[in-house]
Amino acid sequence: MTAPSLYQQVTAALVAELDRGVAPWVQPWSAAPRRLPYNVATGHRYQGVNVLLLWQAAWVKGYPSPAWIGYDQARRLGGYVQREEKATTIVYGSRYRPARERDKPAAEQRWVPFLKPRRVFNLAQTANLPPRCHPVEAAKPLPEALAEAETFLKAIGAGAAFLGIAEDDKMMEAIIRGRARLTAGGEHNAEAEKKNN
Repeated sequence: MTAPSLYQQVTAALVAELDRGVAPWVQPWSAAPRRLPYNVATGHRYQGVNVLLLWQAAWVKGYPSPAWIGYDQARRLGGYVQREEKATTIVYGSRYRPARERDKPAAEQRWVPFLKPRRVFNLAQTANLPPRCHPVEAAKPLPEALAEAETFLKAIGAGAAFLGIAEDDKMMEAIIRGRARLTAGGEHNAEAEKKNN
């Protein structure tokens, strides 16, 4: 794949999302959490346009995991990509100094940028990877998490954490007054505390 066609492919993927009325970098609150995608084999976090490409693929294909892996990386870890799964193309860009430039003085040497396609698979497309490759369970939806918290608080006889706006305002005023007792140098002012108590 040549660099222009790779640029065209990346641009086309992003423009297709924009044409659908979706900016790949902006999602509604109800969407799955947007954690930065990373390579599960190396721990490397993807950067630049690769973040957008992997977010888009995860969104369109419904992948729940931010973890991605290359075909050979999965094999080296004892796993495999499931049959008929399609890779997502990302890009690797860097630069190199051609051999003919290396004999020139450093100030005259020219570096040549390059872009290469890389193909990765979401963790959901793989099987038999070691347990260390599987991220911790995703956070529960807020309503479900709140319901569990309320059940737990009732079970231990605890009161509500949210007192109400007026009560919370009083609590914040007390915290702010407590902070005001600190001198500009950050040391605790014992005299101010004695006066306020």
